[in-house]
Amino acid sequence: MAITKRKPKPPSVEDLGKTIQKQIPSLLDFKRILQDIYITPITSWSTCSVRRAIDQHDVGVFNQSGRLVDAMMRDPRIFACCNTLVYGVLGLKFEWKWPDKYQPTKEDEHFLEITNKWWEQFVATSAPATIIKWVANMGTCILGKSWNLDYLYCDEEGKYGKLYLPETHVFHPANTYYNTASKTYYVYTYSHGVIEVDEKDPRLQVVKHVDSERPFMQGAVRPLGLVWLDKWMALSDWRSYLSIFGNPLRILTTDREFSTPPEFDIEQFIQNMATAFSYGAPLHLMEGQKLDLLQAQSSNAGVFTDKIEEANKEIAIVYLGQNLTTDVSKGSFASAKVHDNVRQDYIEAYTTTLNRAMYRIVKEFYYFNFPDNLVVPEPYFNPDPPANELEQEKIKSEKAKSLKDISDSLDKLSKINFNDKSLLDMIQVEELLKKFS
Repeated sequence: MAITKRKPKPPSVEDLGKTIQKQIPSLLDFKRILQDIYITPITSWSTCSVRRAIDQHDVGVFNQSGRLVDAMMRDPRIFACCNTLVYGVLGLKFEWKWPDKYQPTKEDEHFLEITNKWWEQFVATSAPATIIKWVANMGTCILGKSWNLDYLYCDEEGKYGKLYLPETHVFHPANTYYNTASKTYYVYTYSHGVIEVDEKDPRLQVVKHVDSERPFMQGAVRPLGLVWLDKWMALSDWRSYLSIFGNPLRILTTDREFSTPPEFDIEQFIQNMATAFSYGAPLHLMEGQKLDLLQAQSSNAGVFTDKIEEANKEIAIVYLGQNLTTDVSKGSFASAKVHDNVRQDYIEAYTTTLNRAMYRIVKEFYYFNFPDNLVVPEPYFNPDPPANELEQEKIKSEKAKSLKDISDSLDKLSKINFNDKSLLDMIQVEELLKKFS
């Protein structure tokens, strides 16, 4: 079968009428959009800078909030909970769904087999995981696609065929922004400057969390930005607390004339005490002198642990929908399962977002490579919880035991006669067995 492939190309100026494309003629050809500009990390955050980043995020400017997410991912609990969500969704059962009541033809199955070979390569890239990561943290992300003609499959004659395959790249959120007036997204690119994202352009795609109007308002960076900062401030204060009250001060008292504090020089004594404390040397006090150490109550240290534990709970609730940690404790085998770690409505929401985003890529793959008369199947990560096999086996075992007990009882009844009639004939056995079938 001869297949006429459509060469991917961005829309023309006449079709879009975009001012930015009139200013940049290079956008009219289908050259590859190079990766976005490198984003330098910010490691030092204050209360004011976090608040400013979240305020800008709320109006569609993601430059600082994207950097804030990078800093937050250094937190081991945030990193673990985010990965539990991301890889839990990607680890769900995958299938191809056809429209309701549609019976795929042999031709459909043939082209789906080819699509599967490309799909196996695509899901092995970082794009699906990165999409979920940024959608979870920012509420939205922008996907870049460069459609290149390349070899993929072997046809019936043993010759290799070429298909238009997408080379994907997820833009860093700090290189994107949303214009609240025109309700459009923009990206900063290395090779083409600023580009307005248009739905007709096959090179760029906006992924919105469950297709909401303002998806960035659902990003985890909004509720967790200050929580993360509070946690790290508590850790910093706890370290300072331990450095002061966690190390004992050793004091040597003798009857020598000279001691650590020179006579009448209190400032020098303080300096000598700090120096001795830094490398563990004892202080020398002459007999008759006294040095008191004022320590905080031991119970005060619990303030730090309470604050950190509360922050960890809030982190788990935001990402997973419930107060469950990623570590297995108290012999809980079930906590290693995604459907036990992540609340079901969260799983359904993120799979819906991922399935819709992937479906658009698959439709473009079909459009550029296959005939028009084909029905495009939907890539589907199934969010339904798996059946509890242990519970089902237990129920089957109990039913089998009950049937055996009934069989034994019926065998005994068959040997008992009443008025020359077997008791078994007086029992409605068929109705009885239906209750246990």
